[in-house]
Amino acid sequence: MQSTVLYTIGYEGRSLTDLRDAVTQWGIRTVVDVRENPCSHKRGFSGPALERYLGAIGVSYVHAGPLGSPKHLREQLKATGDYEVFRAACNEYFAQQESESLAGVLSIIHQNSCALLCFERQANQCHRSVLAALLCKMDHYLLNVRHI
Repeated sequence: MQSTVLYTIGYEGRSLTDLRDAVTQWGIRTVVDVRENPCSHKRGFSGPALERYLGAIGVSYVHAGPLGSPKHLREQLKATGDYEVFRAACNEYFAQQESESLAGVLSIIHQNSCALLCFERQANQCHRSVLAALLCKMDHYLLNVRHI
């Protein structure tokens, strides 16, 4: 059975043009925004604006707020700077949640080339890598994750 690629991307340090170029280069057709609140101080990266921008280039936008890292975990990370503890706490948090949101994203992944989007440029400093690992497990490790 052929594996499906799941992309993840962070917009930290990227312009909208950079994001567009990456999405186009990798053939991504759906961007799943995994921020709890799709707000950004960076112009163009808040949910509605990003949805319009991506739509104009033929890319679907889905906000999956329940898959955002909870505020208390983000605050703990900010206070400690400990990414290992953050990732472990995110893993525990998402493992305890109902898997409906994860199952919905998995369905999107199998329908279209998909990328999980969050802020942090480095996937190992972001909860989206935890989500990608959980999605791989749910899909019996048939997903091939590529952080771009």
